[in-house]
Amino acid sequence: MVTNRILDYKQLNECLDRLKNVHEETPIGTTQFGFPIRHFTYGRGENHVIITAGTHATELISNHYVIHLMERLDRQDLIDKDKYTLHFIPILNPEGTIVVTSAIRAKLKSDCPYEEEQNFCKEWYKSCKYDDENPSELKKKHEIFRGVGTDCLGDSYEELKSSVAKILKSFHDGSIIQWTANGNGVNLNDNSPANEYIELKKRGIPRYLNGAPDGLDMSVPNPLGTIYSKDEFSYEKENESLLELYKKINTDARLIGSIIFHSCGGLVRYLKGVEGKNHPWKSDISPQEIRYNENVAKAYAKHTGYRLLETKAYNTISSMLESIYPGTLLIELGQIRGNPFGQFINDNGLYDKMLSTNDAAIGDVIKTMCEEYIALYDETKKTKRN
Repeated sequence: MVTNRILDYKQLNECLDRLKNVHEETPIGTTQFGFPIRHFTYGRGENHVIITAGTHATELISNHYVIHLMERLDRQDLIDKDKYTLHFIPILNPEGTIVVTSAIRAKLKSDCPYEEEQNFCKEWYKSCKYDDENPSELKKKHEIFRGVGTDCLGDSYEELKSSVAKILKSFHDGSIIQWTANGNGVNLNDNSPANEYIELKKRGIPRYLNGAPDGLDMSVPNPLGTIYSKDEFSYEKENESLLELYKKINTDARLIGSIIFHSCGGLVRYLKGVEGKNHPWKSDISPQEIRYNENVAKAYAKHTGYRLLETKAYNTISSMLESIYPGTLLIELGQIRGNPFGQFINDNGLYDKMLSTNDAAIGDVIKTMCEEYIALYDETKKTKRN
């Protein structure tokens, strides 16, 4: 069962294996190195919602929360099973999750005392704050994981291990703990044909996070992730599979919305409008869709206290999904920064509160999605008749 302890890839999957009332479907696909992208459903209603976690490997809090939600649904009905079908992709990026949790286990064994784990998380958070305030190519968080390399992956993941080792050769010792990407060193959310850095990458121009050299050149495969891994742009297998799932459900059923979970900030991101004349996904967004997105976002914020943030960009996979499928939210879960450890700090019940407030939001948000979807559909029909 998911608790406030940090779980590794194997333990997360063991939690999924124990589910009884949340049913496992055929994986939506497999990754470059052969790992299944597991897919689960709950309910049998005509109104479908897709819930995704773990796009970025260091954002473990998202995997933990979604699996916690699945476990809760497994033992307690939070929604009307005859009215809704929920689709869960709890680990979209299994390769990255293997890498980052294997690195964690090199420092924190699964049987270490809870207090030791909490103290480690707090020290990590302090190091992240120090790195923010003292920009340098060599970071304090690298020092904490100095000496932890691909040996932590053991002998079970040879192909993945080889790819990661090749990428890490160009980066600082300890960089493995920043592993956000998949096994190809690609940031799955940036792996979009609309990404404005594609031209720079084609020309081999280095790109650094926040515009400042920090040892992570984003134009090449790296722990945080580049845009694509081949000579020309192509979707990574994880995104290919996810986009196909959205398309299939939207074609075969009634997709009323989706929730994409990320890690920190306490934010509810939703599409307010579109910028630029050459928007690749949708040339305009109707007032009805704007209202739909805003009302769904407000329903989520009402229960969590998270800040609403309007999105007008279109250059990522999440903004593509927000553009094409009304009622799509991106939720930044934890209110403490410092991936992958900061969000697990449970001082004053902070981690526990994150679980409970998000649980409280889910039922109301899905109900709002359904009501707004029907209203949007009715108004669209009325407009066409007139």
